[in-house]
Amino acid sequence: MTVSSLVRLVSTAAVAAMTLAACAAPLTSSSTPSKSVAKVSSSSISPTKAQALPTVGGATGTGCAAAGLRVQQASQDGAAGHIHFVIALTNTAATTCTLSGYPSLEMLDRAGNPMLTRISHSDVSFPPTPPHRVLLTPRGSASFDVGYSHVPVGSEPSCPAASAVLVRVTTDGKGLRLSQSMDPCNRGAIAISALTAGLNGTRG
Repeated sequence: MTVSSLVRLVSTAAVAAMTLAACAAPLTSSSTPSKSVAKVSSSSISPTKAQALPTVGGATGTGCAAAGLRVQQASQDGAAGHIHFVIALTNTAATTCTLSGYPSLEMLDRAGNPMLTRISHSDVSFPPTPPHRVLLTPRGSASFDVGYSHVPVGSEPSCPAASAVLVRVTTDGKGLRLSQSMDPCNRGAIAISALTAGLNGTRG
């Protein structure tokens, strides 16, 4: 064998050895499985939005706090066994706030215990009014109507008398106590209007 042939043989063997070593080496790019993390795009999350109410007063403000409101009876009248009165709420805070929707009212007996109170939003003593947002500037007022019959219904011998009412108009659920005599019949049936601006209720 010539020297040149021997050199070619050694070179070929070296190349083959390198190729074999490369094939036997671990593939680092696929030896460790990749971990995929699911990501939620913020644009795909749609928070539930409360239905917006039209605002009376020309602007918006934060909700009124019960501690910043004064409650009082603004007026009362009645005819043919039906009683109607207006409850007003005045902003005693130094900042503007808003009230909206229908208030909640619960009758109380002389000891301050809750009495059966059944609420509706339609009555012969005041016109139907859709709920809206009322802006209360400092010392500004909102009001709502209350109507009920004090004529016994069916087998009712008489109608239980309340000495006070608890009014709730704020989102924190805190009540405002008002001394208010009333004796609705038909198991405490009372109609309440939506809140409106001013002291005169929905009848202006």
